Amino acid sequence: MLMESACYENQVMIQGGWNDGASWMSRLPPTVTSRSIRDIKIPGSHDSAAFELFINMKCAKDNSSAVQFIGNNIPPSRRIIRRWAITQHLTIKDQLNLGIRYLDLRVSRSTHDPNVPYRMVHTLFGRPLEHIFESVKEFLDENLNEFVILDINHIYSMRGDVDIDSIINHIHKIFGRRRLCPPQELSTITVDYMRENKYQLIVLMSECDWKESETRIWCQDWIRSPYADTNKLKLLFPFIEHHLRHASHQRLHVTQGILTPRFWDIVKGVFVRGASLERRLASKCTEATVQWIERKKEELNYNIVICDFVEKFNYCDTVIELNYL
Repeated sequence: MLMESACYENQVMIQGGWNDGASWMSRLPPTVTSRSIRDIKIPGSHDSAAFELFINMKCAKDNSSAVQFIGNNIPPSRRIIRRWAITQHLTIKDQLNLGIRYLDLRVSRSTHDPNVPYRMVHTLFGRPLEHIFESVKEFLDENLNEFVILDINHIYSMRGDVDIDSIINHIHKIFGRRRLCPPQELSTITVDYMRENKYQLIVLMSECDWKESETRIWCQDWIRSPYADTNKLKLLFPFIEHHLRHASHQRLHVTQGILTPRFWDIVKGVFVRGASLERRLASKCTEATVQWIERKKEELNYNIVICDFVEKFNYCDTVIELNYL
């Protein structure tokens, strides 16, 4: 496709692809950097850490008991389960370099290795939590004018405060408190404000709402992420559009452009060579979400959008471009 140059204020963009997804926030014009982050259009990834899942460990407890029973008692079935649990191809660092700035993280306590107490999960166990944090830190060290939203919105098999406090300590140890933007009204937080205060992270986490002031960790009351829980495109877009039109401006709002397979989708996929979440549902959903954003960009006030396989269909660029309307 012929690439045509287009200028938006002081930003030069190549039609069909941003020059450098690693620094797109750094190049936003002042008219955008002075807006509340609730009005910034941010590309995110769904189940961000589910790019590598291990079949040599038993299933995690974030899926149905039926899937856990099959996976734990019939080890070869984990290969099939993995095909339906992988939601990304790119590592965390590669996602951030592409332009992703919101990470959807799901964490479980792990008993497989005493030296790795917490792992990422999506039906199967993935990389250690510390590895994910270290990848984010490496990106932020290289891109001081960018910030990332970490949303640890699902936690499993935790032992109450002892594990919550341990994860928070990991966050402080790896990133340092100074990078963490403390919880406050969204209207006061702009890209300019983040830069002036050298904040590079907003961290949200389940089950820590009583610890906000001392930890700088945001509770889940600051964000809404309506979940359609459907495997059909015809039901997905009316749902997310309805919630966008009625979204509160006092909270971050996540638009989930994702389809969720049913148990029987996976069972039927056993008899289809190469069947996977990507081939049967996710790829067409990401493509349809990009097309839907383009159609509705003049009438809907997007904030954060998440998809599977974020390198596809010019997804990141499509969301970033909304900041220049």
